[in-house]
Amino acid sequence: MSVTARARRIETWPGEYAGRGAVAPSALAGPLYMDAVLRPNRSLTNPAFIALMAALTFISFTAGIFYVAMGAWPVIGFFGLDVLLVWGAFRLSYRSGRLREEVRVASTGAEIVRVHPAGHVQLWRAAPALSRVEVDRPMKHDGQVRLVSSGKTLVLGSFLSPPEREAFGDRLGEAFLQARSERWPEPG
Repeated sequence: MSVTARARRIETWPGEYAGRGAVAPSALAGPLYMDAVLRPNRSLTNPAFIALMAALTFISFTAGIFYVAMGAWPVIGFFGLDVLLVWGAFRLSYRSGRLREEVRVASTGAEIVRVHPAGHVQLWRAAPALSRVEVDRPMKHDGQVRLVSSGKTLVLGSFLSPPEREAFGDRLGEAFLQARSERWPEPG
């Protein structure tokens, strides 16, 4: 391992299992310094997906008929399999796009709620005075925004693009500073 290689930190903070479905309203008191909902970006809308699949099906069916006319009838099954695999890949991508992270920061505390595509909900709570935000390699694809509290680490927004991750990390750090300064103002 080279000297410049850095060990990648992983999530070491187990969240409370909050069940399935909706989460109870936030118990944070006072003004919110951050109330963000993070979702993975999906660049292909549903109508565009239908149009893409229709075009792919048409092209595959036309090419398959051509090969059947030449006597290579087994080829049409591979064209159908090709369409089915592309459809399955998009379905998995859209399913993972239902992940969301809700981040709320107030002077009394911070709450992070992660709602998984299957509906499972995890909840983390942190005190702004005991927590810090680390933005590791913000403009790299493998960069991370981490919330560190009492030796535990939580990775946030791992699905964001590098510019989005950097902006989110900066804004989250500012929110924690504002929450700390309201609750524990600096003397002088």
